[in-house]
Amino acid sequence: MTLAGGILILITIISSFLIVAVAPYIKIVTNNYFFWLALGLLLLVYLITFRFADEWKQFGTGMWTSIVISRAFMLDMCPFSAFFICVLITVDPTRKLASILAPFAIFGGLITIVGGYAFNGDNGEPPQLDWHYVLIGTPDNPIYFMMHYINVVIGMAVLVSTPKLGFQRYVMGNVFAILYFSYVGIMVAIFHVTDHATGMVPGDWANDGEYAAVSEILHLGYPGCMILGLLGAYLAIVLIIFLGALLQKSKRYRWYNVRNQKWYKGWYKLQLNKQDLKKFNQQEKVFNLRETLQFWKHRI
Repeated sequence: MTLAGGILILITIISSFLIVAVAPYIKIVTNNYFFWLALGLLLLVYLITFRFADEWKQFGTGMWTSIVISRAFMLDMCPFSAFFICVLITVDPTRKLASILAPFAIFGGLITIVGGYAFNGDNGEPPQLDWHYVLIGTPDNPIYFMMHYINVVIGMAVLVSTPKLGFQRYVMGNVFAILYFSYVGIMVAIFHVTDHATGMVPGDWANDGEYAAVSEILHLGYPGCMILGLLGAYLAIVLIIFLGALLQKSKRYRWYNVRNQKWYKGWYKLQLNKQDLKKFNQQEKVFNLRETLQFWKHRI
């Protein structure tokens, strides 16, 4: 591990702890939908400008290599979660959809930054401590650090700023995982993708693959390393969901699942009277997509 890699790992870990530490004191900001709308739009412009626009353009030219297909259709979990968690905080004022994706984003971002920089850097390229590398990346790997950093910090921010969904977050997380890996499998079969497919193809675990270091540590070839790797990832994501729910047992981190009628002042009520508290106890674990759909129905 290089000094630059160690510093970038430290920045990511400290940022995660800072988000958790300050979350109870900035609820008046994070409860405001306009904050998430502005943040989501800003990050989407950044991600599209410095990463996805060029990848979609390459796909349009007919250069259908595995990495072009993977990047154009987001067959790697990290680009997918970075892009869509920003989409979800933009379009969903409840943040509940984003909170389902958040554990995947946090795990993907952390394991890539910590594991990647600790073992083989930016896909073999040593990280650098300069603004161009941190914010723009390299020609072969645009915004490598920042994309994964966005996963971690936005995922953490969403997880500590959304009402507890309890067991429903776990169930919906499983549904998302099944749908996403089914999507990746279908795209792999259609386009014959050989690498950069969230560990679902042998090339991801080969000597120059994304998860080669994991394969070496486990001393296993494909598919054994894939099975153990995905199982470990699943358990880590479940642990993040559990820790998020455990954190909200503290009154400081608790978000009441009671909507504020004056949503533009804050989506959820931060203080409850007896009537509101009864409603909260009845709906604490309710995930209701209709709430978001109705919000946009009256504004389109």
